[in-house]
This record gives sequence, structure tokens and C-alpha cells, in this order.
Amino acid sequence: MELHIFHTNDVHSELDRFVVLAQELSDARQRVAAAGGSALCFDLGDHIDCSDPVTNGTSGMVNAELLRELGYDGWVLGNNETLTLDRAHWKAVVDTAGIPLYCSNLPVPETAARQRAEGDILERGGVRLGVFGVTVPFDKPFRALGLPVVDPFATVRETVGLLRRRGADVVILLSHLGLQADKEIAAAGMSVDVIIGAHSHHFLESAVLAGDTWICQAGKHARAFGRTVVRVEGGRVTGVDSTLVHTPADGRQHDGARAVLLRNSREARRELATPVTVLDRPLHHSLHGESDLANLLCDAVRDELDADIAVVNGGVIHAALREGTVRRGDLLAVCATPMRAVTLRMTGRAVRQLLDDGLDPSVIESEGFGYGFRAHYIGRLHVSGAFIETAPDVAADGRTRETVRGIYAGAEPLVAEHSYSVAVCEYIALSSRFPAVSPMDIVYHAPTLRAMLTRAIADPDRVRRAAQARYSRAADSHQGTGERTESG
Repeated sequence: MELHIFHTNDVHSELDRFVVLAQELSDARQRVAAAGGSALCFDLGDHIDCSDPVTNGTSGMVNAELLRELGYDGWVLGNNETLTLDRAHWKAVVDTAGIPLYCSNLPVPETAARQRAEGDILERGGVRLGVFGVTVPFDKPFRALGLPVVDPFATVRETVGLLRRRGADVVILLSHLGLQADKEIAAAGMSVDVIIGAHSHHFLESAVLAGDTWICQAGKHARAFGRTVVRVEGGRVTGVDSTLVHTPADGRQHDGARAVLLRNSREARRELATPVTVLDRPLHHSLHGESDLANLLCDAVRDELDADIAVVNGGVIHAALREGTVRRGDLLAVCATPMRAVTLRMTGRAVRQLLDDGLDPSVIESEGFGYGFRAHYIGRLHVSGAFIETAPDVAADGRTRETVRGIYAGAEPLVAEHSYSVAVCEYIALSSRFPAVSPMDIVYHAPTLRAMLTRAIADPDRVRRAAQARYSRAADSHQGTGERTESG
């Protein structure tokens, strides 16, 4: 018997491309059905990305409707669904998709009606297939959001055993853990025959055999889907052939998927047109200079998390805002990141290192990747609760750059050995670009940066405060003081 498994992963709401992929996927499935073959179709998570206007404006409903339209046999929630889609919308999204949800390590009431916590036994061609799934549980963010943190490895071992006892000939794991974790599961000998994977965005042009387990994954951003053929003889997997079907740039759109996208696009435009505030002046933004919007966000982070100091990289803001009415869609356009802020304790010395690193042009002009960044350049660091005096210096590459000469919290110099409560955005905490921050000590908080910005921009006093400069060239009379207080 040959089982055809079609699979998508990490679409990240690249919906214009997905409706083309949908036609290719539908055609491939129809060919298998016409030949009398057995097939299944799964999405492995991160189909939703709330930085996309249509997904954001419909709270993920467009993605759910697309999965239903294409008749998927099941899906897994990825970290973008669990961490960036408001939990209040989970039930509606899962119910709208109307397909089994395979997340055995995510026991929450919102998804219980569709959840296959113990997996399923599916019969195809006389073979009993045990199918289940796991998602990546990010410990600290999950706890901040009130989500259970359940070890996926323990869940895999337990669920495989259960499925085997229920008579599964072949066990298929739907994994949103990433390729490295999938390989670790295979190496642990957990009796999984096939892992259909996601999360790490690997384009596996053929299946990877790790121990006795075959691993497949189909990239990201609807650039391809996976077509995996599992050969089964005598109740055992005898081979796996997996290929990627790449989405043609000029391909035909799937009629049903296109209709879903257009209908939801209209709904999203109405929702994102909701007014938030009216600005009496523009809010400026700059890659190298200070940004009114980044200052406003930084002030909001510090105020809401009750920190001594807050630091946000300007790259989380994409553009300026004109004076006049600001709508939900405008804030999504200028701050698309789903990131949150974290708090930790830092010494004055570490704060100085962080802010000095943030003045380096090679950091400011570098591209940011991962951790929900959703932007291009890292941008300069913005600060709230401190005033920084800078001075020019010649770097090792011969370029002149600004360096920190002194830092003041109110009228008092920052003390090198003193411990401060510092709030930073998730990217600063986790990126290797900022070694002064220890990710081991961070505490996550539930509000997203955009939610904080939305509240702050509706407060005229905060908007006025955001125009206050936080950086200045050190005057000769202050330079010595800055050096002295920061030494040691």
C-alpha cells in the first residue's frame, strides 16, 4: 500500500501565494484520488501570522476558512497561533476550520471540541495509521499567557505507546518542534515511523532518514508543499519518498481559496479602519536618529511594566505617522511585530554596554531575524527612564561612531554596580547582538508591543513626552563626570 501525505507548514499568512499553492495542492490530490490512491493532507502550524493585515483584521478566521475550503484532514497549532493570536479567538478559529486539531501537549478548553489529545487511528488501504501531533511550548511566554507547559518529548513517548496499544501499524507524528527536535525524537527510538515537521523552515527536497524514522518538512511562506509517499508492506513502513512541489510564480489561483481571501480582505479592511486616536502633529521615525514613535513605545513599556529603565530597538517601528486620524491598520503598518516585552535585573555597567552596543552603526544597519521581529534593520536603541550623553569615537574599522560617555537616571548618574529593573523587547533579550542581556533571567509579560503602543498613542500627554530627546552629545563640563560614574 502507498499512502500519499500532502503537507504545508509555516505559511505565515503569505496568503496571496497560498491561494496559488492551493490550486497546485488540489490538483495533486485529485490525481491521487482519480488513480484510486489513499491520501491525507495536513497543515503543520504557523499558518497564521498576525502581522498580515487580513489575518489580523479577521483574528485568524481567514486562515481557518482556507483550511476548511481545501479540505485538510487535520492541523497543528504552531507558536504563531499559540503566542500571537489572542487566546480569546482560539475557539472560533478552531471551530471554523472544522478539522481535527493534533496538539497532544496543549490541553486547553478552547480547543477541546476539535482536539485529538490521544491521536487518531485512521484506516487507509487496510493499514491502521496512528496520527498525532505536538507543538513547541515556549516555557516563559506560555506561563505569562496562562498556557500549560507540557513536555513534547514525554508526550510523544506516551502517545506513541497508546497508539501502538490501540493497534496502529504505522505511527505518523505531526510536529511543530523543528528539525533538530525531530531528529532527537528519532534518535531516542520512540517508534515513530514518519515525522511531518515544521517550525525550522527547512526545505527538505527529500525525506531524511534518522534511525528508523523518516522526517519531512516543506519550507515556509507557501513557497512549496510536501508530497510524501509512504510505502507499507505487511504492516511496516518499507520506504518513504518525499518531494517538494514549489509554488509557481505565475500559477493559477484556486477559485474557492481566492473567494475566501477576497471576502475576508473586505472584512479586514473594515475592522482595521477602526479609529484609535487623532494626532495634532506627526510622529517621526528614523533609522539612526531618535524616533518619536519608538520613544512613545519605550515609555509605554517602562510605564506598564513599572521598570526603572526600558530599551527598545527602533527597528520594531517601520515608518512615521502623519497628523490626523490614526486607525488600527496604521498601527499594524508601523508596528507589525507580535513581540512582547520582558523584564530583568541589570547592573548599571550592563545597561551601559547594552546602550553602547546599540550605537554601533554595524548593529543599527544589520538585518534582524527571528523572535517575531517582522522588520528589516535592527535600528538604534531607544530608552525610557534614562538620559544618555554620547561622544564621537573612532572604531576599529576607521569609522567614527557615537559611544556612551555617561548615563543619568533623572539627575543622578547610573551607578555601575547598582542593580536596575530593566524592560526590553523580546528581540533585544534573545538576539546574540546584545550580549549584555542575559536571557536566562528574563520574565515575560502578556501585552504585545503593539497593544502597548495602541494605548500610549491615545494619551496626548504620553505623545508629548515622546518628543523629549533621550540622547545628547556630552558637553565638556559633563564628560569627566560621565566617565567617573561609569567606571569600576
